[in-house]
Amino acid sequence: MRFGTVRWFLLSILGFGLFSYLCGIVQNLESLIVFRVLQGLADGSLMPLSQILLMQIFPKEKAGVGLLD
Repeated sequence: MRFGTVRWFLLSILGFGLFSYLCGIVQNLESLIVFRVLQGLADGSLMPLSQILLMQIFPKEKAGVGLLD
């Protein structure tokens, strides 16, 4: 965890937003494919990181409640 969970989570959100914007403004299919792949790479870590953050925020006895939503 050299970068930290919160920093990595924020970078993933910003990357996903940026690549989503770029997908919306591209003019050719090749660029769309590249930006969709990059969007998927940025999005791939969001779900595990959100669960890690929830486990860090909630006390151990209430961790199950935090992960249900």
